Amino acid sequence: MAVLLRNGAYVVHDAGMYERSSPFADRPVQGRFHNAFEVWGPVLSTPEAGLAIVGLGRRDVSFDQGLPRVVAARREDGLVDALDGAVEATALDDQHLYCRVREGAELRVGDLVACAVSHPCSMFDRWRLIPVVDDDDAVVEVVATFF
Repeated sequence: MAVLLRNGAYVVHDAGMYERSSPFADRPVQGRFHNAFEVWGPVLSTPEAGLAIVGLGRRDVSFDQGLPRVVAARREDGLVDALDGAVEATALDDQHLYCRVREGAELRVGDLVACAVSHPCSMFDRWRLIPVVDDDDAVVEVVATFF
């Protein structure tokens, strides 16, 4: 008999449901598990003040336990800015993430937005190949999924 081990949050943790319910949730950041899964999408449009539309959607990210959490943006010059809650995902459709951009923050068309996800188990179903990156965001390996 073949044994199938289904990857999920135990491999990559999350930035939501499991993060909040972890026995380490009350510890300082250095003593917690950390999310190891990010999904990046480009800012496609900023049609009005306070609104950015990002090119990632339900086909790309888990959403059954909450919307993705916007954590950073890579600018045209290559610099990465932590967004520290300045941008919040408000809705998700098949191919777009709608974000509220708080006053004083800025997202520009072409910026790449990093999102952390809650309940990442289904991410392994969505992506046949998952790049593994180092601290400089260079791809160092690719993991193949089989579901």
